[in-house]
Amino acid sequence: FRVARLKLPENLDKVVVFPNPFIPSKSISGKITFKNLTENATIQIFSIDGKRVKTIEKIGGGDEVKWDVHNDKDEELASGTYIFVIKSETDTFTGKMTILR
Repeated sequence: FRVARLKLPENLDKVVVFPNPFIPSKSISGKITFKNLTENATIQIFSIDGKRVKTIEKIGGGDEVKWDVHNDKDEELASGTYIFVIKSETDTFTGKMTILR
């Protein structure tokens, strides 16, 4: 028996966000996954008009976060295109995703 330690990415160059587009009726988990994150990362989700709708703090452990597609008030987000900004201690990664309800 051996325990292996996962080496977390040192930067955000290989971040993957899936599924994109996100279609809840076709998603098994009902969540969007942010993969290949650094140890400490902050994910901010913005509506297309620039309003921040969700902030997710990832502290330590693992290289991924699963998001239930709810805002900071725990309300489901509507269909549309959203911008995400992921920040680590040394890096920033920006992208967009689409939700189709």
